[in-house]
Amino acid sequence: MAFDPDILDALPVAILVTDADHQGIVQVNAALARLSGFSARELIGQHASTLLLPTNPSERPATAIRNLQHRDGSTSRVRLLGTSTENAAPHRIEMMEELPDSDPGERLRQTQKAESLGLLASGLAHDFNNLLTAILGNASLSLLETPADSLIRPYLQEIEMAGQRAADLCHQLLVYAGRGRIDVGPIDLAQLVRESVGLLQPFVSKKARITLDLQPDLPYLHGDASQIQQIVTSLVTNASDALQDREGTVAIRVGRDRFNADRLQGKTFGDRIPPGEYLFLEVEDTGCGMDQATRERIFDPFFTTKTNGRGLGLATVHGIVRSHGGAIRVESVPDQGTLFCLLFPPGFAQVSHPTPVPEPRCESWT
Repeated sequence: MAFDPDILDALPVAILVTDADHQGIVQVNAALARLSGFSARELIGQHASTLLLPTNPSERPATAIRNLQHRDGSTSRVRLLGTSTENAAPHRIEMMEELPDSDPGERLRQTQKAESLGLLASGLAHDFNNLLTAILGNASLSLLETPADSLIRPYLQEIEMAGQRAADLCHQLLVYAGRGRIDVGPIDLAQLVRESVGLLQPFVSKKARITLDLQPDLPYLHGDASQIQQIVTSLVTNASDALQDREGTVAIRVGRDRFNADRLQGKTFGDRIPPGEYLFLEVEDTGCGMDQATRERIFDPFFTTKTNGRGLGLATVHGIVRSHGGAIRVESVPDQGTLFCLLFPPGFAQVSHPTPVPEPRCESWT
């Protein structure tokens, strides 16, 4: 490989590396594989023209707007964001972003905004974390040298607890920026949701009726179980809060379905994903809903409509979904409720329970 694959895969834009003559494909990153539907193994060694085509035959190959060939035979428009040539090992590097047919400029603006906020959050978290290391380290050492009956010991303990809360905040910022550590393993998404909702019962509104619709025999989701549980916690508590002390329903659905281009168009946030089969997690409430201005900012870090909120709940959800190769669709109407639909690429193995226990497919709590 010409470049470190871990570095390329961490980039949010699609990367294509070819030889200097722009003929053979040398390397692709994970974002391009998701966008095209091809695996890296299928693309490496192929001619670049099998993946990138001019928008019409008369255009020069170097034009900024190209057609990207998908594995299913469909095409989509992409904008080449930049091209460079590596002198040491003559390779051509192209960065690209998919454009919707309706508004290429708006799609590019949203992508640049997300990237800018992610870089800002990552930089702040990194620098702040270095300061916290010194604060927490010195506080701990001071506590070791302080007698248990010392008058200053409670103050040192307060410093240590405040520093730890700040460290947790840094962790959330890194997750939003897609730089958080992920412990990947097979996850039974339906079981994780059932267990998480059971633990959340004491913390949701007493007037909320929670219903579960969990498809059986789903493939595993390959991801970080603690982060996926954090998603469920954030979405369910937000849905409960949206009821605003009124009676209402929070419906949670988990399943597997095929999503074509039409179902993915228009209302999907985060990286564009190709048509195909996905695991979905839906959380829908009958609460206050959101207007368009609020919907456009819900994933921005530190934006909140709650008087006691920090504005990192949905920002963290967005970061976790992106780091798991998924996407989010949001639908909301003021006074009519909100639907969050999260899509994740499924694993290959089916969930298997050696001693299955019969349970109803739909469940509810009040």
